[in-house]
Amino acid sequence: LGEWKFILVRTAEWKKVMQEIGGGPDTPAFSALQVRTTVFEDALFAPTAKRKAYLLKAFKVADMTAMVELAVAHELGHAMCHTVSEARANEYAAELIAGRAVKCE
Repeated sequence: LGEWKFILVRTAEWKKVMQEIGGGPDTPAFSALQVRTTVFEDALFAPTAKRKAYLLKAFKVADMTAMVELAVAHELGHAMCHTVSEARANEYAAELIAGRAVKCE
């Protein structure tokens, strides 16, 4: 990755941040490739019961450990392969989670 920044944003501020960048407030993470930064909502690590229930259902994962793994792997897919494609980042995330090497296109 080289030099890369990771930022944690409080859930109370998350919707405002996502509105400012034009993103959907329901996603718990995003990467800004041009400034080499990944931003995570703190609900990934300390969720309220409501946010936890939403994330587990929306992302079809069994628990918050799997949710964090998915979010981190997905954002690493963006960062490692310099892709803005959500589909490609999902593919790369699946490879990382499975313990396989990622081959960027």
